[in-house]
Amino acid sequence: MPDPNPRGSSLKRWIYLVSGVIMLLFLGLLYGWSIFRPPLTAIYPSWTAPQLSLTFTLSMIFFCLGGFFSGKIGARVSSRVVILLAGTFLLAGFLGASRMKSDDPDLSLAMLYLCYGAFCGFGVGIGYNAVIATVTRWFPDRPGMASGLLMMGFGFGGIVLGSVVNALVKGAGIFSAFFRLGVMVWVVMALGSFLVKAPPPPEKTSRKEE
Repeated sequence: MPDPNPRGSSLKRWIYLVSGVIMLLFLGLLYGWSIFRPPLTAIYPSWTAPQLSLTFTLSMIFFCLGGFFSGKIGARVSSRVVILLAGTFLLAGFLGASRMKSDDPDLSLAMLYLCYGAFCGFGVGIGYNAVIATVTRWFPDRPGMASGLLMMGFGFGGIVLGSVVNALVKGAGIFSAFFRLGVMVWVVMALGSFLVKAPPPPEKTSRKEE
């Protein structure tokens, strides 16, 4: 009989899993919104707590929309294209947030909603869906383990990388931190898009096994 799990002995699937965890670790920075609130409040004291909380709410809404969009285009284009698209949205979002400083607090707040809330949230949703869907297909024998490790990476993103973000904010300021984070996330997603790919379709047998 043929091997029921032809991917079971494949070393590369573990490389894909590790790469996926790293990518989701960086995507999980979206949950680190509380790190960005204090320095932004110091610059814009007129921003209220509900106004700042709306930023995270918008990012969660667009996260869901990004996941839906990723599922729709995932069947038409390669996982590499989808992951690169996610990185591009995140780069645009963080770079836009790094340029939002303005004498008009209302304009800056609107840019924060658009860049961090919409662009970053949408990019994370696209990347999350693409990475999970691609990597777990390499583990038909251990789907729960694979998806669990990937989601753990996503959930721990804000915690594990929080010290890095804090150091960037304290050393270079919030706007420079946004810029550097955008570049970092894009590099990680770009590299990951070349490391992770979907498995080949299963071979079809011409006759039933006896």
